[in-house]
Amino acid sequence: MKSMKILCCVTLLAICSTTTYSQVKFGATVFYGIGGVKNLGSIQKYYDLKKSQDSDILARDITNKQGSVFGIGGIISYQINEMFSLNSGLRFQKQNNDIEIYQKEIEDTDGSYRENNSVTTISISSLIIPITAKVRFGENSFKPFINGGLSFESRLSKTIDSDETRTDWDGTDEEFDYTNYTFSDKPLEGFNSTTLNFIVGAGVDYELDKGQVLFLAVNYTSNLSESELWSKNLNSNSISVGDNNRIFDQSDQKTIESSEGIKIDDWKSSSLTFSVGILF
Repeated sequence: MKSMKILCCVTLLAICSTTTYSQVKFGATVFYGIGGVKNLGSIQKYYDLKKSQDSDILARDITNKQGSVFGIGGIISYQINEMFSLNSGLRFQKQNNDIEIYQKEIEDTDGSYRENNSVTTISISSLIIPITAKVRFGENSFKPFINGGLSFESRLSKTIDSDETRTDWDGTDEEFDYTNYTFSDKPLEGFNSTTLNFIVGAGVDYELDKGQVLFLAVNYTSNLSESELWSKNLNSNSISVGDNNRIFDQSDQKTIESSEGIKIDDWKSSSLTFSVGILF
């Protein structure tokens, strides 16, 4: 009973001490950076397996290429005391995730072979609600800080664009056939409509004379929930990296997982962004 009274007194003192300082600030931010698709290792593991099983496959690789991230948003900051604050708001973000796929395989015993090169862009537009804690250091107008937390992301649109070339070469390395396949703005049904993200970052605040706060920050964000990567609207020639091994084909991915034990349908995006903003 005594310990309960002590705990209540400590809690009351903490509330009173923070209430005397606490204030709410509103603001705006703009950010830009780079982003990409994570967890490509399982895809490469599958490619390596198929290459070991088929001597006609000379090369099969997948590469994550960094794409652009841009966004704007509003901020609400609850200042608990001079050092700590809780921050939220609403942001709009546009992120492009680029994937490059290459395959080279033998076509005939005369030495002829085929090369497939595919560059695919996954575009995601989202509304994001971050909830982060911020810790500031220093006594002067410039205050370095660290922050971290979670964000809830609602994806407004998810589309896929692709540009693939297929080149056939004869036994003397002379090109004798060239085909190009393209498509754009196909809806990406497999990607989750919502996801939870982890955020960590650092930056510096500059306090102005009238109470406004300018800030610069760098943040790393990563999806915590995985997505599938497929679309119902791709034709039979799209992303044909090795005949039926189209990585965006849902039925093929399920077959691979059940027969080989390799889960290639586990995609997460991440980003590194630089932001500037102001609090009033």
